Amino acid sequence: MKPERLLKCIQVCTGHLLAISLLFFVTAFLHFPLLLNSSLILQFDEAIQASEIIRLMKGEAFFFYFDYARYHGILHGVLAIPFFWLLGISATAYKLTPVLFYAAYIWTTYLLAKAINKKVALITLILLIIPSLTMSSMATHNWQNSLIIVLGNLILLLYFKVNTSGKSTLWIFTFFFFLGLSIYEYSYAIIYFALIAIMFILSHPFWGDIRSKISFKKIVQHIRGSENKFETCLKIFDCIILLIFVATLFAYVWGGFALDIFKVTIFQIHKFNKAAFEVFVLILLRLIISRKFLLDYQAWCLKFIKKVKPEQRKFIGYGLTGFFIGISPRIISILQGNTSKGGKGFDMNIDPFVLLDHLWLFISVRIPEILGVREPLLKFFIEGDDSFFALLNSIVASSLLAIIFISLYNFSKWKWDSLKKILFLKKIDQDFQLVVILLPVFVILAN
Repeated sequence: MKPERLLKCIQVCTGHLLAISLLFFVTAFLHFPLLLNSSLILQFDEAIQASEIIRLMKGEAFFFYFDYARYHGILHGVLAIPFFWLLGISATAYKLTPVLFYAAYIWTTYLLAKAINKKVALITLILLIIPSLTMSSMATHNWQNSLIIVLGNLILLLYFKVNTSGKSTLWIFTFFFFLGLSIYEYSYAIIYFALIAIMFILSHPFWGDIRSKISFKKIVQHIRGSENKFETCLKIFDCIILLIFVATLFAYVWGGFALDIFKVTIFQIHKFNKAAFEVFVLILLRLIISRKFLLDYQAWCLKFIKKVKPEQRKFIGYGLTGFFIGISPRIISILQGNTSKGGKGFDMNIDPFVLLDHLWLFISVRIPEILGVREPLLKFFIEGDDSFFALLNSIVASSLLAIIFISLYNFSKWKWDSLKKILFLKKIDQDFQLVVILLPVFVILAN
């Protein structure tokens, strides 16, 4: 790296650190009464996790997951250690960690808003500095949620940087490193992973050609085109093995997998090693029955690999290296045998009624809570508080909520063609502004 470029990187990093430090002190000042009574608002989960981190500091055996949970890591707890060193072991020291997370969240959200639309960046910054009760709770509780929103913002910013930096290997490595690290820290990172995967795949130059060759109809035609029933059964069996293999890999990475239809479990993976053994048995059985089509599959894979250019292979190598380093705590824990069962994995519940329920909950509860308008509206309309302050508060809250929904409607209308293409998995242009509408959609789907 050239000295001029290195100096510029140092200046940029210093600027970001100063901004986060300033926001940290502002956030700590605004939450001073809560921090002063940290021991009173320390929750049960926080207390257990803090005690395990303290034991870790005292030299006990290192671990990658808390005893009671395998769906989130200990990174948010480990980052409290510097505060314990500086301020001593106390609830306040532990609570300052999420304050730092929230300061980083404010700044990364500002940078994200600036990348999407410079006009709204400053407003976003001001609104987050003076948080709602929900965001204030996030800023004063050391949960994995408090850290994952920062890592999520970093992932989105790095994805944007990768696409605008001419595919720099450093940015690619960093992007995939934080992607892997976020998966280790909290399995809910699947929201950001899925969002970026959709945007990358659908905007790829080759997707239009690939999409034209993929359809359920063509798969059925391929299976029916077999010479006899034996070949048909082999192809169906191969599809089943492939699906179970992908589901098992998913379970290892994300902490479990289940497929439900109207709340009835059709397929579930809770014990990873058992599922992996079952896949091995199925592959062995396939080899015993027949080896037909295997050379065709091998030829197809080699043909696909040959299409990848040397420069692209270099990018893939850097990306995979960064990803495996980031997710290495989970990999090590699995190899040690400490993580062999799923915790809170992911249930794919195919139920439109549940989806509508999640949508209504997101619109009527989550958005108003995040904006800090739900409580004023409930007090005025439900509890019947008819004081002047309650009336004024409800008017302001209603106006703010209306502005948000009108903005979302207009944005969706503006980007409707792109959203429709995403729904039908058609090729789209690289448009970072789609994050605004796609992120809430993935939140609804994940809940």
